Amino acid sequence: MRRFIILFLVFFMVLSVATVFAGGAKEKTADVVEGKPFAADQSLVSGKVVMAESGKPARGGTLQIALNAITHLDPVSVANDTEPYIFIYETLFELDSEWKSTPLLVESFNVSADGLVHTWKLRKGVKFHDGSDFNAEVVEWNIERKIEQITPYATSIPWAADPIKVIDEYTVTANLKEPSFVMYNYLTVSSYMMYSKKFVESVTADDLKNKGVGTGPFMIKEYLPDDHLLLERNPNYWQDGLPFFDAINVQIVPDPNTRVLMLESGQIDFVKDLSIQDINRLKSKPEVLVRQAPSTRSYNIPPHGLRPPFDNVKVRKALNYAVNKELMNQTIFEGKYIISRGISTSLVTGFQENEPYTYNPGKAKQLLEEAGLVDSNGDGYREWKGKEKEFIMFTRAGQRPGDIEIAEQFQAFMAEVGLNVKIEIIDAGQFFTVLNQPFGEAPYYDITNQAPSNFIADMSYPLDTMFSSWSWPGNFYNYAHYKNDKVDKLILQGNRAGSLAERNKFYAEAQDIVWNEAASVFLFDGILTLGTSSKVKGVFSDGAHNVWNIKYGWFGN
Repeated sequence: MRRFIILFLVFFMVLSVATVFAGGAKEKTADVVEGKPFAADQSLVSGKVVMAESGKPARGGTLQIALNAITHLDPVSVANDTEPYIFIYETLFELDSEWKSTPLLVESFNVSADGLVHTWKLRKGVKFHDGSDFNAEVVEWNIERKIEQITPYATSIPWAADPIKVIDEYTVTANLKEPSFVMYNYLTVSSYMMYSKKFVESVTADDLKNKGVGTGPFMIKEYLPDDHLLLERNPNYWQDGLPFFDAINVQIVPDPNTRVLMLESGQIDFVKDLSIQDINRLKSKPEVLVRQAPSTRSYNIPPHGLRPPFDNVKVRKALNYAVNKELMNQTIFEGKYIISRGISTSLVTGFQENEPYTYNPGKAKQLLEEAGLVDSNGDGYREWKGKEKEFIMFTRAGQRPGDIEIAEQFQAFMAEVGLNVKIEIIDAGQFFTVLNQPFGEAPYYDITNQAPSNFIADMSYPLDTMFSSWSWPGNFYNYAHYKNDKVDKLILQGNRAGSLAERNKFYAEAQDIVWNEAASVFLFDGILTLGTSSKVKGVFSDGAHNVWNIKYGWFGN
């Protein structure tokens, strides 16, 4: 049966390749948003941002969005894409179309010669949804609260003992104990979204999961968990004339096929993370517009390094050699994704390229034998220390393109080299809640199926939050529970380097070690995809944060 699955996949790949070379009728070319060059298909960057849309922006209408899940409404503790939080909250800085940090709620800033004192001039006249003022006191309170609560990324910036000092009503200094190359990148992530002090101090922590008051273009009108979130236009939004939509209704639709059918039928205007197959089919439909853009998302499968035999580098390397990534890419993504050549997407600052692990099941079997995994009873599966071993793999289904298909093909490839993998599907809304528990508290698993984004478009992010010893679950997202003292030292040396070039040398060595120790099964660089009603205009991508910004969106003809 296992060999039948693999043979079927090979047949499917051959058929797909034949279809590509056979050609066919040209389909309608969908508008695309501008972004960084994407090597797999240059057409992905052939459009323009926002202004490429025809017609004059018009006010009115309710944008209907379908998402697979909303964990809750408190963005500071959610390790997930930032919809719908970007509709409600804002950060001090944001990433532009080149993934560079630029002021948002900060109007202007300057930095001292030693890089330790950052003076921020805040925008005046900005109001929270509850009518309270956005000012220096609120910025001080927000950042100090995040540091005190050790929220995600609070420790990623080397804050001084007195991190924020109020100079006047709209001026603060941000103070560091050492310079940081990525401070402003981290200030764009959801953990640094600005909350209304007045609101937070009037509610409980649980209330923050179901309510929210920010400075964003939309305000919460109604939230029914696991059903829908209704947002209404912020009439006092600080950017004059924005937003154009009167409201946004976010419907929770876990099944990806249902979301696409709702888009086709006109029930929904906006569905993200389309599969390649859906993209190809929807391009020919005039009522639907398909948008694609570069992304910092990468696909990988980390084995749990504290669960023997995955503490053995030979076993981890065997997993990499056992997976036919080219075949997986072709059968799931029609070859549109890029095989990983490093521990994060190749589009980010500081990326170090490595040689991919080639498909070599013979070598995988040899390494497994050397590590003590043998099939002594002839049932086709290897035992560990004389006992049958079933490896539990946690995955989501329907949140990321290809997530369940990747898990199923990984299971089949593992079976071919004699490893028995059992897939357990975790509800998408609870996936990270389950995983982000300290070792010993989280449910048992051996392997997880991941598709993380590099939210700051810099190699500091995966090194600091996925491969350092201080980034194990409970702090960050090192689901491999990977630990290497030299890697830790190199990360810290890089963080304290005197120049970006010097930092990147330390980072490059760290990345080489992580890659060569096979801390994860590194698969693909992904792309950002979206399907909208053809009436939806002005939407553009934020490929680093993995979202589509609709603040400038409107309904046109």
